[in-house]
Amino acid sequence: MKHAAVLAILIAVAFGMSRGKVNHVPYGYDEADYMFAAELGMANNWLDSGSMSIADFISVGRKRGSDSSQQAGLSALARSGTDPVVYRHWHGPLYFFWLTAVDKLGLNEHDTRASFLIFPLLTVCAIYFGTLRLFEGLEGQIAAILASAMFLWSPIQLESSEIAPSTCSRCQMKLIPANRLRSVTGSRAGRAWS
Repeated sequence: MKHAAVLAILIAVAFGMSRGKVNHVPYGYDEADYMFAAELGMANNWLDSGSMSIADFISVGRKRGSDSSQQAGLSALARSGTDPVVYRHWHGPLYFFWLTAVDKLGLNEHDTRASFLIFPLLTVCAIYFGTLRLFEGLEGQIAAILASAMFLWSPIQLESSEIAPSTCSRCQMKLIPANRLRSVTGSRAGRAWS
């Protein structure tokens, strides 16, 4: 129960700090690309349907890539189709599962951007409970609070207004398996450092 209260306080402070930080303006250049990729659907993003084959990609790159006068043509070629990789800016499809689901809700720009605050919230839970598993007692509680606050209250988490993939999902992909490994091996970092 005390952990839920601590997390609630950390999250409440973060929401207070982020109030008014999420933009209400129309999608910018990159965001418009991300939304177009999301509109292509989950299956197209997962399978990279409509993507240029690797042989064509290399061929076009070798023919046109080294000539700076051809760069606009390369951009036009990339945007002439519905290649989800181009419109995702080479971010992986897992990010677009969330964006596609949010897109289906028909939210406005502000609410779509605000929906991405879920990732820092999930990540702070992984950081908090992961730290508690690594360190025991009062030392663990203090470390969990400090690590969580430093992550959650950082400007990059609170003030980013673009619907770009944050580092949160990457943090989760590293923290959760590390904590699972710790639970399997039964070791605690604090004991190893004593």
